[in-house]
Amino acid sequence: MHSRIKKKDDSTDEFEIPKAPKKPDRFLKIKLGKGKSAKYDVWQKEIPADAPSSVTIEGDSTPSPVTWFNNYGLKLRKDHANTTKDDPYEETVDHKYTVEVSAEAEKRFVIHTGGSNAKPMTVSGGKATLKLNAGDPLVGHSP
Repeated sequence: MHSRIKKKDDSTDEFEIPKAPKKPDRFLKIKLGKGKSAKYDVWQKEIPADAPSSVTIEGDSTPSPVTWFNNYGLKLRKDHANTTKDDPYEETVDHKYTVEVSAEAEKRFVIHTGGSNAKPMTVSGGKATLKLNAGDPLVGHSP
């Protein structure tokens, strides 16, 4: 099931996914940046059954086990859409945006954008953040 996420309020370009399917107390914020919410919609998606159980986190040489707790995708709004695409979610978007999630310092939070690698998120003050331009990532943590 895919659910379109509404903006937090009209004065911001911030979307908040209220519940992570596998971690219902964890909020995920997508901060697209000024004026970008007019171009993209944010959708919460199910975690795919074939999501990798381990990934190589950028900077590491060996794979680490990972627990995926959220998946989202960005779609171009209808007036910006490429109607010839089979997959409606963007592989990359035209600018970097911020993903933020509540985080425990003892875990490594990661974003998976495909293949066998994942990007580490910076954890500080109870939040993990990362700037990226991927349009269809998985979000998780490694113990």
